Amino acid sequence: MKQTNKSDSQRGKLSPSKRLSGEIGLLLVLLLVLALLFMTRPVQGAGVVGSGTPGSCTEAALNTALSGGGSISFNCGGSHTITLTSQKTINSNTTINGGGQITLSGGG
Repeated sequence: MKQTNKSDSQRGKLSPSKRLSGEIGLLLVLLLVLALLFMTRPVQGAGVVGSGTPGSCTEAALNTALSGGGSISFNCGGSHTITLTSQKTINSNTTINGGGQITLSGGG
């Protein structure tokens, strides 16, 4: 006659508390993976050069935007030329979009 103990009859079954702790652990791992996915974003710079007037679209404003990299656009109130007095160094991924209205001039 085979003797059955409690562990044989419950083989493959977890107690409710162990099952809950396993589900919580799985949820925490999933949340960590999602957080890491959303934390890796492209570098973003200052974004917009100018505040709607030609006078706000200066070389200094462009320098500030370039220092952060990322996508740079302009709000100069229409067509505008920014005269550059020095060479610009870009150290990160940068996209400059003047929308066909901005001219960067080397002053020459």
